[in-house]
Amino acid sequence: GRIDADRYRAWMDACDAIVALRYPHRGETSAAALKAMERGRPVLASDLGAMSEVPATAFLPIDVGAREHSHLTATLRALADDRDLGRAVGARARHYVLERHSP
Repeated sequence: GRIDADRYRAWMDACDAIVALRYPHRGETSAAALKAMERGRPVLASDLGAMSEVPATAFLPIDVGAREHSHLTATLRALADDRDLGRAVGARARHYVLERHSP
């Protein structure tokens, strides 16, 4: 279903991290990932397509294929163990989106 924009932003702000895996990939850009990055949330995303063009310092790239599950698990554990990591990636994500994707 759909929710209004204010509720969407509130739910996103309540998240410690956003997982936006895109495999198989059809060339689209994830608006949800960019919105999360704009909100300063650390985003874990498949390292392919448009996201592979984003600096790896502005999101947490996840390998696709055989290593995807173990890489996603390890990255989520790293975020859980190091809150500063999530804050730093989120801050760089916000800066990147505001600099490159805002009108």
